[in-house]
This record gives sequence, structure tokens and C-alpha cells, in this order.
Amino acid sequence: MKIAMGTNDGLRLNDGFFENSRQFRIIEFKNGEIVSDTMRANPYAESIDPASFQRQTDKMMTLLEDCSLFMGQLMHKDFVAAFRAEKIDCIVTDIDDINQALSLYLYDESERFKYYSLQSGAFVPCSRRSPS
Repeated sequence: MKIAMGTNDGLRLNDGFFENSRQFRIIEFKNGEIVSDTMRANPYAESIDPASFQRQTDKMMTLLEDCSLFMGQLMHKDFVAAFRAEKIDCIVTDIDDINQALSLYLYDESERFKYYSLQSGAFVPCSRRSPS
């Protein structure tokens, strides 16, 4: 599993929209272990425009196509709906430290995280998520 975390400095989650992050910290896990932790530049950070939503979504999907979960502090609803339709989980949290957010997420401190539910069309607490 690869998690893309929107950031501007590699240490903290971007406090703006995920899709406007200057970089993405990409963390890959296998068998419960981190196997890679890399930074990926977002060449579209300054040009994301919800008015050209489909083209922008396609760019983000191409940039992060190898990731199965996106995590940030804020995500544009239209982008999230498109990502979820492609089976990519979108998680938001109020935690700004990337390492802390990652640790709490992995060790099931789900009260601090919300996921986008296609059924309700809104972010809901992960603790209310039904197993799939």
C-alpha cells in the first residue's frame, strides 16, 4: 500500500487543499513495514483550478496513480468524489505532523480521521466506517 500525504515541507501536512500541495510524501508499506519514503513534486500545485475540474483531476490521478490512499488536512469535494470513484481512499485529519498522523492512522486512532463516503457525499469519521 502507498499513502500520498500532501505537504509543502515534507514534515507537516499542507493546511490548504491536498491537491494544492507543493509536494507529496509517498510512503509505501509491505507486511506492516515501511519499504520506501520518498518525496514527489507536484508540478500542478499552483495551477489547480476547480473550474477545469476533469482535466485537473486527470493530472492528479496520473501523478499519484500508484497510491491507494490520499491523506491531507483539507480536500476539495469535487476532487475527492472523483478520486473515490476510482477506488482511492481520501482521508482528512486535523493533525499537522506527518509522522504523528501516519502513526495514529496505522495504529487505529480513527477518531482523528475522516474518510469521504460516496454514499453520503461527505467526510465521516473513520470510526463509523463499516468494514468492506
